[in-house]
Amino acid sequence: MAKIVFYDATDVDIEQLSQGLSATDHYWEYCSGKLSGSTVHEDAEVISVFVTSPVSAKMMARMPRLKLIATRSTGFDHIDLEYAAANGITIVNVPTYGANTVAEYAFALLFNIARHMTPAIRATKRGAYQARNFVGFDLKDKAIGLIGLGNIGRHTANIAHGLSMKIYAYDPRPDLEFGKTCGINYVTLDELL
Repeated sequence: MAKIVFYDATDVDIEQLSQGLSATDHYWEYCSGKLSGSTVHEDAEVISVFVTSPVSAKMMARMPRLKLIATRSTGFDHIDLEYAAANGITIVNVPTYGANTVAEYAFALLFNIARHMTPAIRATKRGAYQARNFVGFDLKDKAIGLIGLGNIGRHTANIAHGLSMKIYAYDPRPDLEFGKTCGINYVTLDELL
């Protein structure tokens, strides 16, 4: 039986995690705030955080029983990996969390801008909609710049390719085969910016 503390816990987290852990013999607590000096549980064996909770060497040192940090994110740069490794603390993340979801959301925002959707909805609610005031533009043949082609970047590139957009990308380790498939023009970060 381990004591697990979930930081940055939302109502959805609490519902889903409680359901998932209900058949175990673990003890768990939720903290809606981030990990900090005033919220640290010194007897925690497992903590789960989001990117808003920096997990420094100082924080980990205050939890001598800590064996596992589970970050509910793809990134883990908010955790002191050197300290964790030196002290036998395992770090796990969610490497493909929401990759297509984030890419699709980015395009939902682009479509909103390109088609003036928010102002059109507001005008419609006011009874003042006139089509000529909301002429948009196509994304086809427009340029998109992507910084990094990890999981999210690749999904974004695939969608942009499907829309016949011109894709420019910077990645420190360009995947030329993927770039060829999606018609990506790799450029330096300065050129992209």
